[in-house]
Amino acid sequence: MLLQQGLMFVAALAAVGFGVARPERQAGPAAVTARLLGIGALALISALRDGPQMLTLALAADAVGGALLDAPSSLARTLGWSGLMLGRLACVSLLLPVCGGAAAFAAEPLRNLALGAVAAGWSVSLAWLWPRLGANKALGLAYGLASFAAVLTTLALPAYFFLAISGGACLVAADILCVAGLAGRLDGAGARLAWWLRLVGAAQLACACLK
Repeated sequence: MLLQQGLMFVAALAAVGFGVARPERQAGPAAVTARLLGIGALALISALRDGPQMLTLALAADAVGGALLDAPSSLARTLGWSGLMLGRLACVSLLLPVCGGAAAFAAEPLRNLALGAVAAGWSVSLAWLWPRLGANKALGLAYGLASFAAVLTTLALPAYFFLAISGGACLVAADILCVAGLAGRLDGAGARLAWWLRLVGAAQLACACLK
């Protein structure tokens, strides 16, 4: 328990450290380490508490992927996007067995409104960013589909998974901002907001899935 509390403190400290980093230093070693430790601490907590393997994988992949997004090497950035995509697919695999499927949307029309809002958000964002994505069009589209699959799964969860549903909303907002960054339309404040949203979303997902 003491170790887990220490890891939560590390995650909070990393969030503060990255939050006060100047925009020109967000790709530096300290900022990359802060991004890695923030969500990485949650992955360690999941592993220590014998959490679902897909949860640990989703958190670890998100931690590594998010840390590499602003790396100077194109190979490292590609690995970062691959990590984030793996995290979203692991999230789908984690939640799919407990989601209500189409019946959940039929029973509660509010879920349909939320799904429509997410679909509209991704559609408008991709339409606006499409000319600016250049050679990254395929990557942006693939990541958008993986993100939409993840939030679709969370919206179909039973109501008592409200933390996971809220976490899914944070993650999809962060994903749209990340694709804006891929198109070169995100400043330093936007990058910090995207990471904070990923951290909050990951923390809510972990709280919902860990006993």
